[in-house]
Amino acid sequence: MFQNAKIIGKSVKQSEYQPQKFGRGERGFEMSSSALRMFDFCPSKWIHGFDPPPSYSLEYGSLLDCVVLTPEQMADRYAIQPETYETTGMECPNCKSVTDSKKCSKCKCDRVEMKITKKWSGQSTTCAEWLAAQTAAGKEVCSAQELADAQAAAKRLFDDPIIGDYIRESDKQVWIAAEWHDGPTGLVVPVKCLVDLLPRHDSEFFDGAGDLKSTKCAKKLAWERFADNVGYNIQGAWNIDLVQAALPKEQRRKFAFILSENHHPWEPSREMMEDDNEAGEGGLMANSRAKYRRIMANYCQCLKHGKWPGYADTDEASEDGWNVWQQDPWSAQRDMFAPRFSFGEAETAPEETPEEILDYRH
Repeated sequence: MFQNAKIIGKSVKQSEYQPQKFGRGERGFEMSSSALRMFDFCPSKWIHGFDPPPSYSLEYGSLLDCVVLTPEQMADRYAIQPETYETTGMECPNCKSVTDSKKCSKCKCDRVEMKITKKWSGQSTTCAEWLAAQTAAGKEVCSAQELADAQAAAKRLFDDPIIGDYIRESDKQVWIAAEWHDGPTGLVVPVKCLVDLLPRHDSEFFDGAGDLKSTKCAKKLAWERFADNVGYNIQGAWNIDLVQAALPKEQRRKFAFILSENHHPWEPSREMMEDDNEAGEGGLMANSRAKYRRIMANYCQCLKHGKWPGYADTDEASEDGWNVWQQDPWSAQRDMFAPRFSFGEAETAPEETPEEILDYRH
């Protein structure tokens, strides 16, 4: 499905990769796995401009990416927020009190202007101006503690013998662009991905590619459930297929997730997606590949017809366009076996008709 794939660059800056020449709903919009997953959640919500709101997790993840993958870009991308700032105050020469007033009401004398150091404050005009200047320069702001945390997490990653080698033996932030040729609609859609880690030819990991993820919990079952919910499996299949399309003479069949917990002690872990057999049939990779192909087919239909369904525009809705709220069997079972209040008397069950008894099967 991917055609004309090529590597655009390595150690690519986010400021170069992220911009779009075309808007959502236009045929020149470059679809990525993150955009694809947001589209699949609700096409109407996506076309109307939804983006995940800023959060500590997202901001920390971006900082960790820079520290681990492209440390040479730190000075250009980040500004370290000072802990204090200098400003002017008016000091009384007698009692040494400092305020903004020009005259000391206690000593009845004129105050003298002086330089003072204060703790950094978001309410300060000086601090606000500094932050505005960093934003104007295209920089993100982090505190010294946040940087120290990311550096500590990076050390844990590099100290892991497998993860450390994987990172050191890979090209970083590799931009791949391609075209998606959709048969049913005849559309050609530009697509792209930014691969965090692409192991080089002399690496033992040469048969795959990888992504760095910060997470609240890297324990296997917990992370896999979370990753499935947010669609990291779709990202893995999308990225490795684009890598394979851009490097057709190579056998890149595995996609690694390098995990780093976003709190002390920054525990790392490793997860791997791979085709279950040489034909790529069955298993997580094949199912994830089928998912992104289904979503791309839906996207092309929306793009062709200019229709972007909302939550209630599905085959689950009634004929008059409403989602019908029905109790699911899992909820019904939980209610059946839920704890009951006890009042010290034997509980008398209500008399049931034969039809109600039969209903318990559902």
